[in-house]
Amino acid sequence: TGGSQCEMFYVSADEDVQEGDRVLTSGQGGIFPKGLPVGRVAKVQRSSNGISLAIVVEPFVKFSRLEEVLLVFSLATR
Repeated sequence: TGGSQCEMFYVSADEDVQEGDRVLTSGQGGIFPKGLPVGRVAKVQRSSNGISLAIVVEPFVKFSRLEEVLLVFSLATR
């Protein structure tokens, strides 16, 4: 959002997401390992069509206090 919170869009409305839930990486896509803590759900909003949820996440890290960041890359073989 450009502020202190993040947003997740297009989460299936079938998911049982509650304020206070922890958000972890899924490991899908192979970019980040499964289970890394990302943040905590601050707000859950149902889309106007009722098909998906928009979730506001309060990150566990304070981005303004970071001095170094580790980037994780996957090297694809061709």
